[in-house]
Amino acid sequence: MVGSRREVVVKIISTQFIETDAVNFKSLVQKLTGKDSTAASVGTTKSFGVENVVRPESVPGGTAMVDGASMSIDLKELDRLLMGLPSMDELCGFLPD
Repeated sequence: MVGSRREVVVKIISTQFIETDAVNFKSLVQKLTGKDSTAASVGTTKSFGVENVVRPESVPGGTAMVDGASMSIDLKELDRLLMGLPSMDELCGFLPD
């Protein structure tokens, strides 16, 4: 069975960081996966060129949109903020019975 070896297929995956809004999210996913997009007709269309790519070096821990403005937050700061939130049990205590 020396001649029946299967061919090895190597796929190279290129990671891209892309920002979009909720209106254009479906169109972006369909564009990246190669499926036809019909969501572009729902709202404004937006090009997804180089200007929308977020470079990894510009995103130390992640970005958040607050009132339409982008702000960076590192993972330690995010963890500290999340640890300061009340637990689900505490939140349920505020609900009427």
